[in-house]
Formats: sequence, C-alpha cells, structure tokens
Amino acid sequence: MTALVIAAAIVVASVGVRVAASPVRPAALARFSSRHGLIAPASPALVTYLAVTRRWRTVGVSVALVVSLVARLDEQRVQVETVALVAGWLAGALVAEQRLRSQTAGPGPGATRHVAPRLLTWASAGVGALGVIVTAAILIIGPSGVALGDVALWGVASVVAVLVTMVVVHAIAFRRADGGPRTEAAAIASSSMHVITAGGVAVGLLCLVRALGVARDGLFGQTQAAVDGIGFLWSVAALVLAGALISAGWHRPVPIARPQPRAWFAMVSAIGIVGSAGWLGYGLWRDRPPYPASVINARTTVVLTDFEHFDSAAASLGIDGLTPLLTTDSDRAVIGRLDYDVPPEADGADRYYVVVIDKQTDSVAPLMFDHDGGGWSGFLDNVPRQHPWLSALSPRQSPSGHGLSVSRPANQTGPIVFTALFPGKGPMTVDRLTVAIIFVGPDHQIYWTLPVPVHPAGASA
Repeated sequence: MTALVIAAAIVVASVGVRVAASPVRPAALARFSSRHGLIAPASPALVTYLAVTRRWRTVGVSVALVVSLVARLDEQRVQVETVALVAGWLAGALVAEQRLRSQTAGPGPGATRHVAPRLLTWASAGVGALGVIVTAAILIIGPSGVALGDVALWGVASVVAVLVTMVVVHAIAFRRADGGPRTEAAAIASSSMHVITAGGVAVGLLCLVRALGVARDGLFGQTQAAVDGIGFLWSVAALVLAGALISAGWHRPVPIARPQPRAWFAMVSAIGIVGSAGWLGYGLWRDRPPYPASVINARTTVVLTDFEHFDSAAASLGIDGLTPLLTTDSDRAVIGRLDYDVPPEADGADRYYVVVIDKQTDSVAPLMFDHDGGGWSGFLDNVPRQHPWLSALSPRQSPSGHGLSVSRPANQTGPIVFTALFPGKGPMTVDRLTVAIIFVGPDHQIYWTLPVPVHPAGASA
C-alpha cells in the first residue's frame, strides 16, 4: 500500500507541475473575456494574470493532495479531506495575488479605486460570525469526552480564513484602475476579489464542519445524527456558495428566468441556516427523556452466595430459574432483583440496560445473566463520555474483555432479576457493589443513567 500511495503522490505532483507550467491557451482568454464583458483583445497583463493565478492555485491543490496522501502512511490508510484541498487552492490563490501585487500595486495619478461588492463583505462577515457562534456554542455545551481544544482550533481557523480573505480583498481594491466602464483592470480585480472571497467562505465553512465532527463524538442518538447531517449540508453549501460567489463576479448577461448568483447565495444560505436549526432542534426533541429517572422508584436487593447454596439464596429473593454460576472458595456470586415502577409514558422501543459494578476495581461484572442470558452492546462503550461516573464501562484490554449487561423493554413490568460474578476479584461484599440503569432510546440515545441503591438481603455461607 505504501508503494501505491507514494506512486500516486508522484503522479499528482507531476500532473500539477505540468498544468502549472503550461501556457495560457486562447480558449482560456476568450472564456475570461466573455464572462467579464471584455471586447478588446487580451493584453499581456491579462495573460500574465491568468498564468500566475492558474499556476499557484494548481500548486496549492497539488501540494495539499500530496500531503494528504502521505500524511497517514504510518497508519496504513489514505484520507483526502475536502478542507485540505480547498485550503490548498486558497493558499495558492493568495500567493498568486501577492505575486501580482508588485505589478499592479498602488493607484497611480488619476486612477480610481475598485469597490468590492457588498455581497463579498456580507458573505465573509456572515461566515466569520457563524464561526464564532458555533464554536462558542460547542464550548459552552461542552460535549463529554471530546477534545474541546480541537474544536477551538477549528473555530479559530474558520474565523482566520475569512479575516485573511477580507484583508486581501481590501488590498486588491487598491490596484490600478483607469476608471473605464468595464476595463480589463476592473475585470481582473473583480475576478480576484470574488475568487478569494469564495475560497475563504468555503474554507471557513469546512473548518466548522471539522469542529462539528469533533463535537459529534460526545453526542448520541438523533442529536448526533443531526450534527452529522448538518456537517454534510454545510460541506455541500460551502462548494455551492463558492461557485455562486465566483459566478457573481462575471459580467456576462444572464437570462431573467435563471436565478442570479446573488439569489443562489441568498437561497443556499437561507436553506443552510434554517435547515440546520430545524434539524438540530428535531434531534434534540427526539433525544429528550420521556420521563425523569425519579419516577421509576428503582431499588435493588442482592444476596451473595456460593454455588452450593445458589438456589436457596435465589429463592430468598423470590427468584427461581436462574442458572447457577460456578464459584471458587474466594468468589461469591451476586444474585439480585431490581424492582421499579412503570410510568404511563414508558415505550417498548426504549430499554433499560442494567450493569453491576465493583467500585473497588472500577469494573463491570464480566459474567452477568438473567433468565435469557446476558450480552453487551457496543454503544455502551461510549456511555462514560457522556456520564463519567460510569467509567467502568470504558473499553479495557483485559483477558475477560467486555463486561456483560442485561436489558428489558421499558414498558415491561419488573422485577429485573440477575446473577453476576467477578472472578478473581477476591471476597465480594455488598458495599463494593453499584447497580446502574442506563435508559436508552430506539436510536441508542442515552436518556439518563441512574445509580440504584443496593440493599443486602443477607448472605448464604
């Protein structure tokens, strides 16, 4: 795989160098003139502009692609991200403008200043404000178990991207212009301002998508699905808005029946903002707990026993039919019953997951069964990120692997009966035990978790 990736990187670099070094073709000049309403033949300045911008934009994308291909070779995987490619393209465009600046710097006597359209200012300012709001909201909410520092870095990168483009666009406005109605210099300045703004807006939004990607790992259920959907929506919007901004700088007449670029920008922005807010609101509504933990009035009674006295100990709790767990001289099995009330709002699509935790070793019982056996659902591994007090559920590299749990639909009456064993943990006592209920929705959203008081019912020798 490493050889293939390196070969691909070499091919990308070679193609990039070839494209960057190729001359500007007449078709490119004609296309630029048509889009910007130029009638006079192209001047050497226009040829230079197109050559320099294409060269450096190509170099920027090529470098970003090569770096993306080889960055994760040590992990034996390839990951090419849109934000990296667009950021490389924008970096190349900024370098090109810097190279061109020396040729067109400073307005001469009698020259006029180019004026940046308000659309560009509003677009950059809007994405910058969105970056501040989204980043602040994530940091305030503070999803559990995620690197909030990474969220802050992506938020800062988003704001910096649009601020840099605003400064560059302001500098482009001071290029030399002769005051004509639609001169070549004006067309070049307009093209540069729209292209740079488009790149900044796209990078700003894609950085926010990365911030959302970091935050989503601390969410569950429909809220997590909503954040994933919003990230995809913003990724598409970033590219569509960039295209709308670039085409907004064209002077070519557009039929009235076709939406203008500014209309596209307004429409996509409105859909993105309203759609994102609605999607997130729906996810939060779906993930709200149908009732609080206090209404089920949960209580647990346990007894500790050995293999020989298992059946009699279970009978003392009104339990029969459990499969005895084989114990050693130093181990004792835990037999328990968890009683609870069923509220009217209980739904069969929701479930109670029950685990037994040894507080002394902060571990889940590796053996736990009810009448139907026991099991472990992978989403339980992520519960400690949202509820740190359940750190015992975190994945651990151990010979016994994961612990086990039992579960029951929330609308079924209790009790939930179980037997659990902690092999090799030494003599077990009731005060070492915690029984936890994890209330889970149909989309694996964690409604709430509850430590249930454990009451001893006595022990059999």
